[in-house]
Amino acid sequence: MKVVITGACGFIGRQLIAELETRGHELRLLDMTRPEEATVFRGQTREHIPLQTDWPFVQAEITDEAAMVAACDGMDAVVHLAGEPRGLPEIA
Repeated sequence: MKVVITGACGFIGRQLIAELETRGHELRLLDMTRPEEATVFRGQTREHIPLQTDWPFVQAEITDEAAMVAACDGMDAVVHLAGEPRGLPEIA
């Protein structure tokens, strides 16, 4: 299946990329952040951890209709994981 993942640079996006790769899916990744500038939360800190990928990557906002239409062209599914976390995560 050909799958677009929004929020690809985030923690969950990265996990989904790895899982879908093992299942043989074709991916197109989308995020507002460039892969080399990506950060993820580790504990209570945000760390700079670049996303390393060979999949096609689209840098765009999900509110950019033209970019979203182009990113989804020819694809079978979209997994929407984009979001903008605020503050530090709570540790239970």
